[in-house]
Amino acid sequence: MKLDDILKYQECEQKIVELDGKINASAAKKRVGEISGTIKAEQENLRSLNSRADAVSKDFESNKKKFESIEKEIGITTNNFDEAAFNALGEADAKKALERINELVSAADNLQRMISVNGKEADRVAHDFNVSKSKIAEARNAGGAAKEALSKLVAEVEPQKAEFEKQLAELEKSVDKALLNKYKHARADNIFPVFVPLLNNTCGGCRMELSAAFINKLKESGCHECESCRRWVYIKR
Repeated sequence: MKLDDILKYQECEQKIVELDGKINASAAKKRVGEISGTIKAEQENLRSLNSRADAVSKDFESNKKKFESIEKEIGITTNNFDEAAFNALGEADAKKALERINELVSAADNLQRMISVNGKEADRVAHDFNVSKSKIAEARNAGGAAKEALSKLVAEVEPQKAEFEKQLAELEKSVDKALLNKYKHARADNIFPVFVPLLNNTCGGCRMELSAAFINKLKESGCHECESCRRWVYIKR
């Protein structure tokens, strides 16, 4: 029967799928994935911290220049007005001069606070940067052991997988080409298993109840595609 060959082919691939599953479900594979995720996240964090550091540095330099400019203006303003000269000013000019000096002093105080904030933010960035680098170093150290365990498992599984792949290639020579095309088309859409038995008038894959018309077509053709899961249903002998 033509179906016998494609079912043997499918059984052989099932072994390969199981071996791949053994690797993918292993603690070592999971650990390697976790470590890789940690390193990737911390590297992204470092890039973000570099951007923060650049922004803090620019803000600090801007505030510093503003502060120095105000310091200079306060110095010029106060030096230009000795007591005699100040007393000689009219009331309006004296008031205006004092207001300007007070404005400058207030602005300088605000800038000093902002510069202090810049310094604290720079300290936080430096701390976070060191923490992130430490996490990456720890993850890489742990990753060595995890990768070694995964490599050991792969080394055990690959020879078995290679043998089944060899068998698969041999079986392909005898499989009906039309059935093989159906099989490969379904596998391209990640459908597995592709061929499933009829079970009490239901699809052996998705367990959808099948109509009488479907079962009649199935009896005529030997296999028929399930409208629900797109697997190929056959009647088990």
